Amino acid sequence: MIASKRKQNCYDHRLRDAVFHLGQATTTRYLDIPRSTIHGWKKARSKPVVTLVAPNSYVEELERRVHVLERRTARLRALLRLCIVLLRLSGFSLVSRRLPKGEDKQKLLGSLDHASRFVRLPRLLQWIGISSARYYDWKNSQECGLTDASSSKELSDMRLMLESEDYRHLSIGSIVRLAYRLGKVHACSSTWYRAIQSGNWVRSRKRIYPPKPRIGLRATKPNEYWHVDTTLIRLVDGSRVYLQAVLDNYSRRILAWQLSERFDTTITAAILQEAAKALPKNTVPSAVMDSGVENVNAKVNELVSEGTIKRLLAQVDIA
Repeated sequence: MIASKRKQNCYDHRLRDAVFHLGQATTTRYLDIPRSTIHGWKKARSKPVVTLVAPNSYVEELERRVHVLERRTARLRALLRLCIVLLRLSGFSLVSRRLPKGEDKQKLLGSLDHASRFVRLPRLLQWIGISSARYYDWKNSQECGLTDASSSKELSDMRLMLESEDYRHLSIGSIVRLAYRLGKVHACSSTWYRAIQSGNWVRSRKRIYPPKPRIGLRATKPNEYWHVDTTLIRLVDGSRVYLQAVLDNYSRRILAWQLSERFDTTITAAILQEAAKALPKNTVPSAVMDSGVENVNAKVNELVSEGTIKRLLAQVDIA
């Protein structure tokens, strides 16, 4: 058989406290409390009790603390309202005011971070007149240092890197990151731009590529170089025609040409064959043409493979 659980008696915590502090055992005899229980109450300290009815002293203490906090909150609210009114009347704002010292910026950032736990950050920035872009620029520049004024050595290194021909292909932002990686200058991009503007520094603007030739292709004899091209001509009635021609570079003579109403890629090979009929024996001209589909196709490739002409693509085989 399973033995039934013994019912455990529950007593009021105030009675237990009275027995522990005063030792009133005579009163508890009339309440049918076992002697062993009373003996345990006399030795054991009272435990914390959770109850719906709080002691009068605890309620009074809470009311006093709430009253003190309400007065303190009202005082702080009045002081804050007074400070805001004075700032607005004096016209003070950080919109057009600089903070060149890094310590001042660090103190302001610390105060904003502390106050943002109680007031939203956009409202705080609006009160003191700082844009969000300026705030986050300071936050991101904490590792590089917030002081605006750079040392003379850093300014010298900044100018040398900016005006050097070795870095003329880099943007200013790339030079800023390169200087930081090299350990020469630890400054943010806004400091670089401010130094460039105040020092009137000018970057190197020399041409990276060689100058273009001003004299074109010059032939020394007839049928040395041919020019092949297509020209679009607009007529008075609004229609269009395509003129394809072969021109000798030496004599400026038009060797062959054809006019068509539509763009045809097979015409180039036809006019090249017509121009090649008057060629002297063992003469292979070099035809200069662009890389269009009318010049680079199977028909023209056959003429090149047969040795009738040599093809020179403009901007590819010849400048």
